[in-house]
Amino acid sequence: MFNRLTRIRHRCPFCGKTPFIFEWKGRYMYCCGVHLEGPYAGTKAEAWDKWCGMVEYLWERDGR
Repeated sequence: MFNRLTRIRHRCPFCGKTPFIFEWKGRYMYCCGVHLEGPYAGTKAEAWDKWCGMVEYLWERDGR
């Protein structure tokens, strides 16, 4: 889940930072400064999967 290559590949496409995943009221959420903020997830793994999916979608959309 949090291996080094995955973290490098899935950094924020705008600033290059790895997202901060935190727990709030029993749910997990990810954010990268002010650029990208994600929906709630039940586990850290689910939050990371949602983050990766969003970054990959942005890459495909922008033709990277």
